[in-house]
Formats: sequence, structure tokens, C-alpha cells
Amino acid sequence: MFYLGENWSSLVSDVVSVGPDLSEKDLVQQLGAFSQNFTVLEVGSYFGYTTRLLSHLFKRVIALDAIPELLQANREYNMDRDNILYLRFHTGNHDWSIFSMNTIHVVFLDASHDFESVMQDIDNCLRIPTVSLIIFDDYGAEEGVRLAVERFVAAKRLQPVALLGEGENGPWKLRDGREVKDREAIACEVLRP
Repeated sequence: MFYLGENWSSLVSDVVSVGPDLSEKDLVQQLGAFSQNFTVLEVGSYFGYTTRLLSHLFKRVIALDAIPELLQANREYNMDRDNILYLRFHTGNHDWSIFSMNTIHVVFLDASHDFESVMQDIDNCLRIPTVSLIIFDDYGAEEGVRLAVERFVAAKRLQPVALLGEGENGPWKLRDGREVKDREAIACEVLRP
């Protein structure tokens, strides 16, 4: 089992945000102390904006997306980065066990947002033996994400360590106009039996 050390929770609790509005400088300041030698698995990499930020913080980024065109756009956007591996991967259709043979320290989960899919994604992330932290994007905006995280927290499989991103100073708006009262993301430490 991978051990991050006694200061892991205090380091993670200092994180302010992981959203695309946060500058690289801020991310380096918040995460750089412990991520520079780690591998992050980005589940749902979309156009690559978060991939780019992660690639400046982590030694390796494994960027997953089910849609080949999005992976291509991500690759083109991040062409100058040499620490990103792009994989076409559908979280509900492909075999997660391929990741168990690799040392993955952190998962940035931003895939499907419905409750059942998120439950399955979390379960699959927890099967990767080296994962110690999962960051859930859209925690505040998507009920399915929030309820799934709360279910695993109640089962003592995850321990919240930091609320992240938008919402630190009160409600915020999504591009579609919805107002969100909760924080954008949450980081949870993985609890192993």
C-alpha cells in the first residue's frame, strides 16, 4: 500500500481549487510540495484544460476519455507536454484492472455525473491499490456526484480532506446559468481496511 505520510491531510487541506480558472502558479503553490513525483489518473479529460494543469504538477498524467475526438483535441492542446499518456477508455465498458499494474497516486474524477455511474467509478478507483486521493470535480453542481461521494464517506471508504474550486466565497454560476451553492470539487483520502 502506498503511504503518503502523516502530513498528507494537512497538505491536501491547503488546496484552494482545481478548476480551470485557477492559475498554474496557484496549483503549484498548493499541490507542488507532494505531487511532483506522483502519477495522476484523469478520468474524463475532455478538451485537456485540466490535463494541462495536472501535467505541470504531476510527474505523469494518464488522461482518459471515451470519445476519440476529445482525446485528439486534448493531445493537440497539450502537444508541448511530454508527460501525458492518452487512452481511449469508457468507464462503464472497459476493464479497470489494467490500471492496477501501475502506481497511480491520485485520481481526478470528472466523467459521468449520474449516481449509478459515479458509484461504479468510485468502486473501480478504490480497486487500484496505490490510489490514496480522489478529487471529485462537479461535486457541488451535480447531485449524482455529491450523493455517491456521501455514500462512500458514510461507508468509511473515503474521508473528505478539502473542498475545492468555485464557491469559496458563496454561490457561483455555471455556464448554463444554474446557481450552485456548494463548492465545485472535493478531495477525499482513500481509507483502506
